[in-house]
Amino acid sequence: MPRILRTSRQAVKAMSVADAAREIDALGDGVVVFRDAETAALSVLYRRPNGELTLVETEI
Repeated sequence: MPRILRTSRQAVKAMSVADAAREIDALGDGVVVFRDAETAALSVLYRRPNGELTLVETEI
């Protein structure tokens, strides 16, 4: 199993997916964990090596 490194801590804020994409660009971190303002779902948006963004939405 690969070693897991903790690289950052983030406060989970409510925001739109578009706002999360802007935050990735502003922070330069490549990933943001947020609560979707429309669905209230915990979500993760991350940048792939090819530059595309991928959204992971949770179901509770």
